[in-house]
Amino acid sequence: MLFSFSATAAAQVLYLPNNENFGTAYCINLQTGEVVPDCDVTLANGVYFVQNQHNHNSPAPPVSSVIPLSGNTGCCGLPVAIRTTKVGQVEWLAVCADYCSVTDIYVGYPDLVELTSGSNWVLIGQTSSHPINHFGTPPTVNGIKAVASQYRSEYPQYPVIAINDIALPLAGIFDLNRNWQGPHFSHRQGKAVDIRGNGGPNSVPKIPSVQARFREICLEKGATRALHESIGTTNEHFHCQWP
Repeated sequence: MLFSFSATAAAQVLYLPNNENFGTAYCINLQTGEVVPDCDVTLANGVYFVQNQHNHNSPAPPVSSVIPLSGNTGCCGLPVAIRTTKVGQVEWLAVCADYCSVTDIYVGYPDLVELTSGSNWVLIGQTSSHPINHFGTPPTVNGIKAVASQYRSEYPQYPVIAINDIALPLAGIFDLNRNWQGPHFSHRQGKAVDIRGNGGPNSVPKIPSVQARFREICLEKGATRALHESIGTTNEHFHCQWP
């Protein structure tokens, strides 16, 4: 993927987490709009604090690496490599010569949609550190809705299901421990969901036949994995994942 970073106007791009990307830094004459050769530039980058993605910053979040941080554009621009972090976030990249221009870099997955409240489910798992936790790919969100609807039609005597974490708004690392690391690795792309199974409010009841049927419903609605995890603990849940 090739992007050019100039010194004329702010722009924004989207890069996938934990991915290498390439761009070109160059200088432009503002009066003529022409590229200026043999221009010495410096580069710097950092992270914006974006509320509702990760509402924590201690320790500080990792920042994508930019190589090189200075150089001469020569005839055709200075090649720049950007290795993104595993964290979904909004970063800035400044390219400076006589003045600086800034490009906003969104590190995350494209086309995610939010699962909002519905009559066949309740949403749980929101925290002060991650207040929005129900973003997923369209097939995943549609699959979850289909699962909830089918379960409700087969088991109207039980409460609607409680849907826990899918992914953060930009996806990427879902750091439950506020440390920019796992263990919620399967929730990095918005393709997996956890459903309460611990016997708490709106849990899939702890009845073996109902538990087995719930996993079957996930698979029937397009999931490629339907696991019953952390059995016997307060974190007991069903984990369904779509392709």
